[in-house]
Amino acid sequence: MPTETETETDAETTIDASTNDRATGLAGRVRQRLDARVRGVVDEALAPVRRRLTAQSRRIARLEAKLDERLPDAVRTANRTYAELERLQPQLAAVEQRLEELRQRVDTRLDPGTTEEQAEAHRLVDAIRREHEQIRSRMTAISWYEERLRKLEERVGDV
Repeated sequence: MPTETETETDAETTIDASTNDRATGLAGRVRQRLDARVRGVVDEALAPVRRRLTAQSRRIARLEAKLDERLPDAVRTANRTYAELERLQPQLAAVEQRLEELRQRVDTRLDPGTTEEQAEAHRLVDAIRREHEQIRSRMTAISWYEERLRKLEERVGDV
C-alpha cells in the first residue's frame, strides 16, 4: 500500500500533468485565435494592394498586347523613313554643291554682266534656295519621325 507521501506525490504529479495539458491546450487555442486575427488584419490591409497589383498586371498585359500589335507598323515606318532618308541625302548633297558652285560663280565674277544676266542669276539662286529649303523641311520631318520612332523603340525595349 502506498504511503501518504507517495499518494500526495502521485496526486501532485497528476495535477501538474493535468494543469500542463490544460495550459498547453490553452496556449494552442490562444495561438490559433491570435494567428486568425493577425491573418485577418494582414489580409484586410493587403487587399487593396492585391487589387491594385492585379489591375496593374492586367494593364501591363493590355499595353504589351498593344505594343505587339503596333510594333510591326512602327518597324515598317522606320524602314520607310530610313529608305527615304537614304534617298534624299544624295539629293541634298547635290543641291548644296550646286548652290555652292553658283555662290562661287556669283562671288568671283569680275564682270557684273548685264542686268538681264544678273536677274537670271538671282532667279536661279532663289530657285535653288527654295529647293534647298524644301529638302531641309523634308529632312526635318524625317528627323522628327526618326526621333519619335526611337522613343517608341525605347518604350518597347523597357517593357
